[in-house]
Amino acid sequence: MDRIFLSHSSRNNKIANVIKDHLENFDIWSMSDIPMGADYQETIDENIENSVGAILLLSDHFFNSDNCIKEMETILQKNDQFKVYPLLLSKCTEEQLENFKNIQMLPSTSRSLEEMPSDEFTLQMKKLKRNIKHNLEVRILHNPLWNNIEEFIENNTVQPFPLRGVRECKVLTGKGNFSLHIPINDDDSNLELKAKAFNTLIEDDYFILEASQKSLFRSIYSLFEIIDDKFTETDGTLKEVINQSIKEWREVGRFFRTYGEIERGLLGELWFLNYLIDVKDESMVHSWRGPENDRHDFRINNKEFEVKTTKNSKREHVISSIEQLEPSQDSLLYLISIQLSPSPNSPTSLSVKKLSAEILSKVQNKDCIDVFKTRVEQYVGDSFNVVDKMDSEFVFSTENDPLYFCVDENFPKFKRNEYEQLLYSDNISDISYKLNLHSLNTGKQCVSDEFKTIVQT
Repeated sequence: MDRIFLSHSSRNNKIANVIKDHLENFDIWSMSDIPMGADYQETIDENIENSVGAILLLSDHFFNSDNCIKEMETILQKNDQFKVYPLLLSKCTEEQLENFKNIQMLPSTSRSLEEMPSDEFTLQMKKLKRNIKHNLEVRILHNPLWNNIEEFIENNTVQPFPLRGVRECKVLTGKGNFSLHIPINDDDSNLELKAKAFNTLIEDDYFILEASQKSLFRSIYSLFEIIDDKFTETDGTLKEVINQSIKEWREVGRFFRTYGEIERGLLGELWFLNYLIDVKDESMVHSWRGPENDRHDFRINNKEFEVKTTKNSKREHVISSIEQLEPSQDSLLYLISIQLSPSPNSPTSLSVKKLSAEILSKVQNKDCIDVFKTRVEQYVGDSFNVVDKMDSEFVFSTENDPLYFCVDENFPKFKRNEYEQLLYSDNISDISYKLNLHSLNTGKQCVSDEFKTIVQT
């Protein structure tokens, strides 16, 4: 009895799925979950009966659907313990909303979800989640989402978050720390970790891993989840589980970019996008293809651009695959090399936060704004608002930066035919390597008229 029923018109399937994604740690059921061959009305009635609350996605389509009206009537006849959450998707008439005049509506009767930009929509979803958690004792299907924990970290609020595993571990925010509390359960807790990121202590029959460096909290939460899962999956002792989990966590870290690398990489691509908008127009937002896992970061007609950013003292970039410096068929490929140095408070400094705000000030078309925000979210794997936290400031390391290189037959790279000629190429799935352009004299300034012509034609 912990399910939430989502009632909506089939014409609003797309936005209903978006809402379900925002509520992914709750047991949300809608008509899209009806098994093939099942009796439609019987399944609907059964799931309303077995739910503790309902979300109604109100729109003109909703009120013009006989099925939705029948669901609404059934839901509104439930007892007071059954919670109803009306969401106003689009403007409706007073007559249509008559049944909801005494029920709090999100966002409000005067403003609908469709009228809101994506960041405001996300805030409304967070408000809905808080209301559901406050009103209903629903079963959380997964460990807490990072966004839920982050709210308490930002406010430095003491708050425990139980994890799902059999060991009954919990994470705790507040007092400037982020910690995992593990019941000792008569295990040997004499454990010294050679990890600078943590302090260890024993308190009230809990072994505690405690971190205080805020910039690491998100990454550390992934370790806490590994530990919790490993207690559930194995019969290992406290020592064995923690040591093995930290070992795995460190191994995973070798293959994924750090937060700083993500920030610098995004900064480089935002600089180039901002440059393209200045040289051409706001439609250049659509040329940003990298976050969608296209072969190269930007594409304009038959020209492709791969953006590489480094803070090394030499112009050295990591090439992550054989394909990364291979142009598509009948295309020209250019590598944009950006060398950065940290420089807080400099009048000429760049940051993700500044560049994002500058781009949004130049882009007026709603479609372009939505595409830009979506690309940023795809790049960072988080909500668009995270750019406000990416405020590390950099300046170009040299007066010539950024530079562009034509990736042709004379450019130093590992070519596909060379890879295929390797003795064991069938046993090697791919190759990554470091490319040092420090002594290469073929790079030219992106701000030159020559490069502007390349971009414009």
